[in-house]
Amino acid sequence: MQIDQINMIHNLIYLIETNIREELDLDEIANQTGFSKYYIDRLFKAITGKTLINYVRGRRLTLSLDDLVNTRLNIIDIAQEYQFSYEQTYIRAFKQQFGMTPAQYRRSHCNMAKVNTLDISNLYLDGNGLLTEPKMCTLPQLYLQGIEKEIEHSHNYFHQDTNQLVKEWSNNYFPHIKNVVEPSVYIGYVQYTHHPYGRTYSACTEVKEPAYTVPPVKNYTIPAQEYAMFKYVGLHSPYDITFKTLQSLYNRINHWREKNEVKTAGFHIERLEMKKCDANYCEMDIYIPVHLEMSDMENGIC
Repeated sequence: MQIDQINMIHNLIYLIETNIREELDLDEIANQTGFSKYYIDRLFKAITGKTLINYVRGRRLTLSLDDLVNTRLNIIDIAQEYQFSYEQTYIRAFKQQFGMTPAQYRRSHCNMAKVNTLDISNLYLDGNGLLTEPKMCTLPQLYLQGIEKEIEHSHNYFHQDTNQLVKEWSNNYFPHIKNVVEPSVYIGYVQYTHHPYGRTYSACTEVKEPAYTVPPVKNYTIPAQEYAMFKYVGLHSPYDITFKTLQSLYNRINHWREKNEVKTAGFHIERLEMKKCDANYCEMDIYIPVHLEMSDMENGIC
């Protein structure tokens, strides 16, 4: 991820805000930014969790709140001011966004969950990709099957030990796993060891339930848990994700944990949905567990 991509997003936000009352579809945005609409929409959704058009619509609806309260404009005039072709289209979108009609809001003046201008100052950038600020989420109990290896950071940095393990898993073991939840999803299960310079890394897939396995394949059970989820976005193949690639990003995550006094739970999870990736793009969700006692984790491993 280069600074050009961050600048592109800055320019994109400025373009949207300055043209919010004008016609602004994905093709027009692509023409003005010089990037393909497919690339823009995919990058924007990875960073914000919203499609670009949904974000634009949310911003228009949010700005229309002020007109509803502070002017006597007819609703149809407000709708057209914000590029809704028909009054009913505006009313339907407004109700979907805010849970009430424009007329109801005009009478009540209640507080709304507004779509504010996107702030990307919380994106962490290095030479290979960017990392978003974490979002809290809860995952149900997970059943994994995989193979593991003790990894030493210094050796992994130069010899890509984790990548070799992933290739071994993908080529030799994954094709024989039954009851896979989602074949296109790869999971890295990283257990912290007492050795400060290493980890136990497991190349895994999620399965519907534990089953008999032949060594070196193992079962893992991860209890239902609350996580801080970071998203990594890189302009490279997912197969180019190495310890070297992610080292500065994990330093950033560790800084966040120390700053927020998040208790170490003894593991984290890396999740890649391969169908979202290609030779020049990848997304990886990094789940950092919070409020989990180590004894719970130890009891959860089969």
